[in-house]
Amino acid sequence: MIKPLAAPAARAGSAEIRPYADGLDASSSVWKAVLAGLAIYLGSMLVVIVIPAMGYGFYLADSGVPRDEARAALVSLAFSPWFYVPAVVLGAAVSWLCGYICARMAGGAALRAGIILAALTVVLGLLSSDDALFPWWASGLDIVLTAGAVMLGVRYGRVRRQ
Repeated sequence: MIKPLAAPAARAGSAEIRPYADGLDASSSVWKAVLAGLAIYLGSMLVVIVIPAMGYGFYLADSGVPRDEARAALVSLAFSPWFYVPAVVLGAAVSWLCGYICARMAGGAALRAGIILAALTVVLGLLSSDDALFPWWASGLDIVLTAGAVMLGVRYGRVRRQ
């Protein structure tokens, strides 16, 4: 006769205990989370900033605007409040989302994964900033907002996970 409330009959140590269902260790989980956050960051920055700027550049080239004037128009567009403010807000929102997703995927090592992701986004920001086009304060503001938004997303991802 089977007793429905009885403990299952199993020997201690008979089952293999793995920390994760897929057999991965914690470090690979951290790197998966960082790479996922970085992929989201790069893809969204492409959509938010690069594609609209390229479209405007193609429009100027098709209109017959000389190269130097087109470059000046693109720089003035970058600091136009109608382009700069939405780009900064959307960039910060996307950075927050990247940190949030990274924290949710990294599990218990969310803070470590978030710091790595924030450092990588800062390095990418430094590599992609053009001192000839943009002043130092714009690049600095972008880097500080990006890293701060990533870490804020990590904080909310950690709170949600606990």
